Amino acid sequence: MERKHVLYMVLAVLALPSFLNASSFAYQPATSGQNYGYAIFNGSAYVNTQAGSMPKGAAARAVFAWVYPQESPGTIYSYGLLNNNELSGFYINSNGILSFQGISNGAVSSFRPKSDSWNFVGYSYNANSTEVTFYYDGNSQTVSLSANEPLQTSGYAQSSIGKEANCNGPCSNFIGFISDLRVYTVAFNSSNADALYIGGPEIGRNGFTSNLAAWWQMNGSVLDYSGNGNSGSYHYISYGSFNRSKTFGVSSGAGGSVSLSPAGGVYNYGLDVKISATAIPGYSFANWSCIGKGCYAGNVQNATVAVSDNITETANFYKSIYRLSLAASPQNGGRIAIAANASLYSIKGEETNEPYAAVVNFSAYPDAGYLFVNWSCSGKGCYSGKSSNPEITIYNNITETANFAKEAVNISVSSHPSLGGTVEGGGIYIAGQIARITAAAGKGYVFANWSCTGSGCYSGKKENFTISAYANITETANFAVENSITENNTSQEKNSYKELYYAAGAVVIILAFAAAYRELALRRKGKGVGKRENEKTPEDMKAKNEK
Repeated sequence: MERKHVLYMVLAVLALPSFLNASSFAYQPATSGQNYGYAIFNGSAYVNTQAGSMPKGAAARAVFAWVYPQESPGTIYSYGLLNNNELSGFYINSNGILSFQGISNGAVSSFRPKSDSWNFVGYSYNANSTEVTFYYDGNSQTVSLSANEPLQTSGYAQSSIGKEANCNGPCSNFIGFISDLRVYTVAFNSSNADALYIGGPEIGRNGFTSNLAAWWQMNGSVLDYSGNGNSGSYHYISYGSFNRSKTFGVSSGAGGSVSLSPAGGVYNYGLDVKISATAIPGYSFANWSCIGKGCYAGNVQNATVAVSDNITETANFYKSIYRLSLAASPQNGGRIAIAANASLYSIKGEETNEPYAAVVNFSAYPDAGYLFVNWSCSGKGCYSGKSSNPEITIYNNITETANFAKEAVNISVSSHPSLGGTVEGGGIYIAGQIARITAAAGKGYVFANWSCTGSGCYSGKKENFTISAYANITETANFAVENSITENNTSQEKNSYKELYYAAGAVVIILAFAAAYRELALRRKGKGVGKRENEKTPEDMKAKNEK
């Protein structure tokens, strides 16, 4: 494999001279305020250190580091003696997979560290266990050792960073950057490993300093900061440094604004920065999306982010959704049609979700036997009125109720002739309502009957009646002229005259001539019947007086 000799620098890089075959030289500890650093391994470079305090054999241990691989395979850290059957090797294999290797057993994870990017890697081993737990960027995986037995125990361990311990070549040297390498004499659990991961690839953090066997910060030296005397010598090593200042950008989509606390946008590594999102009216906060290691992607509106990289946070908003409740009263009185997604659907009562500022058209359609009356409503901007198809704009929760009434029926009543009498009971009725119709004859008239038009109307001789109003009908009360004279003549022959009918108020001349005519007829026959005093002869008077 052709090795890359280009040195990749992150932000600011401090290149120090290479010391060929410098077997025991070590830099002094970094001065206060120096930027945090990393060692650069070019395929030939490595570090040898003392390893007297390293966990040996089947003892518990944990190894962690930040690595920036540029090629694979490559050994990250290894210690032990091959001829004593003891080795504890931590490396990236030829397939780019994070692995562990002892002499007679080993383990391979499923983690593949990213090339040309910082990765948090580590492994943990419990005493006399047959398993190794791998850690990678906040994730963990426990894998059985290939020999299904604890690690070997014997001998004195030597330590190497960037190559296999006691290797004379080829040694699978690491190509890339290594920073903050730690060896512990206890096994770590996931929560402790995550705490180291959250800290970032920064040298000098003081968390978890107990149980340290060795701690190489790689900040321009190979000094052991654990205090256990495991400082070493470097070979062909140069160093780079992390710029502690990181940029922190925030942006928002339509619908709101964002803020940082403290403000500024450029922060020291490890500083906690509060991000806040504020929605404008009509919008609601959805979530954060982000770019950069350790950034926050979630739905907490006000969150805190520890600066470990250049980060961009974007607040996403969506149009607020409000409830539009629709109903018909009475429920069987009609339906409401709503324009939704360019299609109409009919409901008698339903809730819909509408986005802020949505324009909604709806119409009222009465069922058979009903009429639309008006809309009643609650909620700012709702519609109350008599338009059957209003339009509203949604700014909050709204309830709209279409009010229906049973269909109106018109009953028309009249008199014939108009002077013949009075009628009552006509008017507007709700369909099915009972109507009472009455007629009263006027002076000189009598009620005759009713005539009518319309389905279900009444035609008969009852002056007063009731009817169920289901259709428009007309009822006419007919009156007749009252009898003016009825004469029953009681003459000696008891002749009776027929009843005669006259219009009320008419002038009638009655001539009683029949009896006089009979008397005259008798006189002519000499019977003298029925003579009046002034019609008697002198002879008649003389005879009367003689009597």
